[in-house]
Amino acid sequence: MSHPKRCALRTKLLAGVSLCTVFAAITGGVLVYTLFRSQLYRQLDHSLTDKLRFLKASCSQRAGRVVFEAEEALWRKVHDPEDPEFFSLRLPDGTIILRSESLGEGDLPEVGKDSFEPVFEMIELPSGQLGHCAGQRFYPERLDGDGEGIAVHVVVAHDNRRIAGALQSLRGLLLMVGAGTTVLLLGATFWIVSRNLRPLRS
Repeated sequence: MSHPKRCALRTKLLAGVSLCTVFAAITGGVLVYTLFRSQLYRQLDHSLTDKLRFLKASCSQRAGRVVFEAEEALWRKVHDPEDPEFFSLRLPDGTIILRSESLGEGDLPEVGKDSFEPVFEMIELPSGQLGHCAGQRFYPERLDGDGEGIAVHVVVAHDNRRIAGALQSLRGLLLMVGAGTTVLLLGATFWIVSRNLRPLRS
């Protein structure tokens, strides 16, 4: 085989292998990133659901009023000042039963106001940061038989800083690993193709 033909064959082989390698690296990276991101938000949703359960269990209806049974001091103990929680409980007319101090002058959106199952949504928190929230409507436990049941709307939220940081680190790691693996594979492919085409030289 003439030298030009050998070079053309080597070029085609390298181009084909290069495209396949880059495609596999990108596909694998996107798949890993998507699965990891989904798992992080699934864990956050689970955490928000647990907080919904706690707030719902802490509410009761007595003498035609909704009361929050847990002491405020106890609720403050479960808060991390550096990683605050956001929550609010409201009546159908908008009256606030309880809200977290972390909300400041802001408020949470009415996510899940008409749903008795948790509704999850990405929101912008009063602090301006991106957050994830869950909300639903429920009827507190009635401690007496007076009056009708009072519906309560509860919303809890948490910012996405830790998840965003973890995903940013993952993107950087996948980029470095993918680039390094691609370079190594292309180098190995170039060496193998060049070595095996030598006997074809005429």
